[in-house]
Amino acid sequence: MNTYTDFELGWLAGLLDGEGYFLTRKGQPQVGCSMTDEDSIQKLQSIAGGRYCKQVYKKQEHYKDTWIWYLHGRAAAELMLAIRDHMSERRRNRIDEIIAGYDQHKVDVSRSREAKKEIGLYAGRDYNSGKGSLRQLARQYGVSQVTVLNYSRFLRSDDWEGRAGTGGRPE
Repeated sequence: MNTYTDFELGWLAGLLDGEGYFLTRKGQPQVGCSMTDEDSIQKLQSIAGGRYCKQVYKKQEHYKDTWIWYLHGRAAAELMLAIRDHMSERRRNRIDEIIAGYDQHKVDVSRSREAKKEIGLYAGRDYNSGKGSLRQLARQYGVSQVTVLNYSRFLRSDDWEGRAGTGGRPE
């Protein structure tokens, strides 16, 4: 977890309250900001982490370049909680809504190969126990319907029993 000085918290809260956005994408919290001041975006990244890039297109030729910064997953949730008390009421309500719907145990922020397997297992397990339709669970876990179905079948197969040493995950 990142620790911020009082100055950094104030700077982050001010910038993100005015220029930022808070949303959920594929079940993960995301904080972002876009502006034409690259130096401010660089400072934002140096304090909060995350990534930034230059927007690849301009709406009009005479417009300035736009820079986009974003942070997602557990790091975004931690940042939201750190700045929450310094935000406007509208932003506080949005942060509360996002955090309330975020289950960090079901959605792994790294989305590595192992994380995808883990997510597939959760989705397949929930599908097998009737906790939702194929479509609902695919959306909830941020995976395809085929992935949910494959892990559902795998969990019902005899192969599941023979993989105790691998955590039950398919290779």
